[in-house]
Amino acid sequence: MKSLLTCLAIPAGLISLIVLLFVGGRFYGQWRMAQMAEDLASFARELGYTPDDHLRHEIAQWDPNLVTGSAHCGVYLYFTTPMSVSKFTERLNQVWPETKDRRFADLPNTALYTILDLTVNGVEVWKPQYVSFRKRMDSYFWPPINKGGRRIQLDETMGLGVTIGYKGRRIEGNIVEVYEDAGVFPFWMYCPAASSDAPESPFD
Repeated sequence: MKSLLTCLAIPAGLISLIVLLFVGGRFYGQWRMAQMAEDLASFARELGYTPDDHLRHEIAQWDPNLVTGSAHCGVYLYFTTPMSVSKFTERLNQVWPETKDRRFADLPNTALYTILDLTVNGVEVWKPQYVSFRKRMDSYFWPPINKGGRRIQLDETMGLGVTIGYKGRRIEGNIVEVYEDAGVFPFWMYCPAASSDAPESPFD
């Protein structure tokens, strides 16, 4: 009888451990991403961000591993700024001194149009057939100080000589993207993927 109870206890314990792992992983994943979103929102505010500047925020998951079931998870925030490239660089260097002399420039590109549904003079240019409407813009970025971590990019949408819009709103300044990599989440850890064009908590 004792040996039977022992045999039953082992699988029951394993099942309980698996359930605890998944439940704990779900709550930990939600808590971790909520904390990262809070940190990113606080950092953006130091760069001059306000809810009126908000364009889009997103908790995203990408590069899933089909063998292990793991995937990357991170937080993105897109917002407008009236600051020029030089003024923004100066502000960033004050807020995050480690970024000094780490600014890089991309060749003029149109990549932002495929990330955000931007319009040029009222034309939706994210569609392949409207590629000719995409005004090429200069982009500047500050890579992560350490492996993973936070990245900042500024797309110079100001002064293109056309009307740039997003979801019916006219873009008056430049567009900033701040991003934080949460690293790889194993298959048992939950990444609460979500996105919004409204400045919901903690970006409100």
